[in-house]
Amino acid sequence: SARAIVQSLGDRALGGPTQCMEWAGVRKETKPNAASMLAFLRQARPGWTNQDAEVARRKLSSVGITCVQDLHEALADEWRPLNDRLRQIGAKTFREETLIALRDNVRFVVFAPPSRVPCGGGDCLTSGVPLRLGTRCVRFELLSESPRIYGARGFLTNEECDAMCRLADAFGYGPSNWGVESAPFEIASCQDMAEDGKVNYDDLGFLRRLASWRAGLTGAPECCLTPQIRRTPPPAAADGEDVGGVLIPMHLDAYVDDSYMTMLVYLCSLAPTDGGHTLFPLARRLGSTVAASALGGLELLDLSSRLIAAGRFAPTRRGEQQPREAVLHSEAVRLAAAAASGGDYRHTPGSLAADVFWGSGGRGLAVAARRGDAICFFTRCPDGNIDPASWHGVATMRPGASNERCLSQLFHRLPPMTVGRDLRLRDPQLDSRARAEFCRAHVGPFLRACEASGVRFEVDRGTPLGHSGRLEFDPGGAAAPL
Repeated sequence: SARAIVQSLGDRALGGPTQCMEWAGVRKETKPNAASMLAFLRQARPGWTNQDAEVARRKLSSVGITCVQDLHEALADEWRPLNDRLRQIGAKTFREETLIALRDNVRFVVFAPPSRVPCGGGDCLTSGVPLRLGTRCVRFELLSESPRIYGARGFLTNEECDAMCRLADAFGYGPSNWGVESAPFEIASCQDMAEDGKVNYDDLGFLRRLASWRAGLTGAPECCLTPQIRRTPPPAAADGEDVGGVLIPMHLDAYVDDSYMTMLVYLCSLAPTDGGHTLFPLARRLGSTVAASALGGLELLDLSSRLIAAGRFAPTRRGEQQPREAVLHSEAVRLAAAAASGGDYRHTPGSLAADVFWGSGGRGLAVAARRGDAICFFTRCPDGNIDPASWHGVATMRPGASNERCLSQLFHRLPPMTVGRDLRLRDPQLDSRARAEFCRAHVGPFLRACEASGVRFEVDRGTPLGHSGRLEFDPGGAAAPL
């Protein structure tokens, strides 16, 4: 068995039986053996004296690391890095070369290749790694192929949502057109703030852990922009706003540092009747077709393509809408009103797909805010072009709603082109070819199943999901002039 293989490899690495081994639902642990731990430390650092190894063993024991498996887990834990744990008790930290040597010698866990398994009647990728105790599982479900949208129930725990909000408070907020936005959370700045006592080390560890999740899911860590939080309070009754409207107008995230993918993580819950939905009026439910009626899908996609060709990606202020964008705005208003009407939302544990709202004929997606949930959508197609169906916005909220709309925005941008200016001038298509090559590698293969920093991510690749039946509305109406 895999467990027996790991046990055998661990024995050979340490010259004796390992003291602790953990797999899915199975934990074998014996009384820690100080002599075995000392033997491992001397093997990892041959230049150490017996006294040096004993000092290191006692230091590790002081933070609860008493066997090699404990050490393996501590070195892999970006939530609470080993040196941060030592700082918190006032102990001397390990030098970087020591940490590298310990990691190199402790890696005896065997990872199987990714496997494909049935997932709710569809096709699901898993990381292939046996689920260990203490590892939670998060499943991303494909909601729409055009634009490509994934949803995950419980991407963050309540404690992690709190950590994100504390980081935003520490970095500070500034005004925006639609509420307030925090400064971006730079890990290097957060490290300095932790050392100054302005951020606790657990929150710093969470930020590092979040970075590792994003890198694992996308395969492009260099393209992950730093997180920030946007908070939008519900309107006052005197403002005259109510549910069924559009708060943040239709826009494309391609204008944000040339993003190709965006992840939104909801940090507060809003009842569907309170509004505040994320709106995708051109999204299509899996298995649905493009309508050709007035204000139908084909006409809207053609309009969208013309707006993109004209370079119009987003209004910068409320009310800054040209007649052509007004068509998309009208579609979004219909979607927002129907989503807030209090239809038959079915809550399914562990599934975000059963909580979303679909418009008539499976066109138009509205996602209600639920604490800890995440959606991930791609602004680019696998060929590198902007997806004309990826316009989105935010619905208005009901005055006196029970919560504000609070979420974290995680943008993923195209990498900077590495070719020189002269080459680009000689070949104007060079940038578009490089962009297409990147998108084929990072957009075409969907999200990646992985296990990173204590979380196993599974990716559902195409079960028809979402609502049908009475959670629908009739787009109707005549098309506005293009």
